[in-house]
Amino acid sequence: NDGQKFTYLEAFARVFNGIAPWLELGADSSQEGKVREKYLRLTLKSIKNAVSTNSNDYIFVVEPKQSLVEVALFAQGLLRAKTQVWLNLPMDVQARIIRELKNTRIIAPYENHWLLYTSMIEAALLEFTGECDKERLTYAISKFRDDFYMGDAIYSNGEDFEAGYFNSLVIHPMLNDILTVMRKYGLREGEFLDVQLMRSS
Repeated sequence: NDGQKFTYLEAFARVFNGIAPWLELGADSSQEGKVREKYLRLTLKSIKNAVSTNSNDYIFVVEPKQSLVEVALFAQGLLRAKTQVWLNLPMDVQARIIRELKNTRIIAPYENHWLLYTSMIEAALLEFTGECDKERLTYAISKFRDDFYMGDAIYSNGEDFEAGYFNSLVIHPMLNDILTVMRKYGLREGEFLDVQLMRSS
């Protein structure tokens, strides 16, 4: 029963995150471009419904803790498709999304790859509003840069050594995207991007 609170958000956020780079290619006259145009329309409509508190499709819940994961994946999708999705959302929908991103600040992450979820949300807020909670943005970067790196492009998933698929699914992709935003805004931690891109490649 607890899982039902965020099942819809989980499915929505993960699918959107996955197809966001493809959506960012935009519509064109090719057969695939026309398919993208269709899914861009559906995505924009879906996001509008998902963040509308008056809609039966409203799916953003702050509880349980798992929602932090899904909102972070949604935020990463927005960064990945900024031109085609974020910039084509009405301003009132953008405002609702920003509110939902900020609502996750009450959730304390675990001291592992979850730190990147809080950082990803703050990176999206920085990109879309010019403001963020700098501590929540930078803490994960310092932990992965200074404490969790094991060598050979492998990060431990926390203080106790644990390496697995989170490196390829979460840690490297999120570090790349977060650090790209940080460098864009001139934050000192963004200097780590060159090293991280070499590791992820």
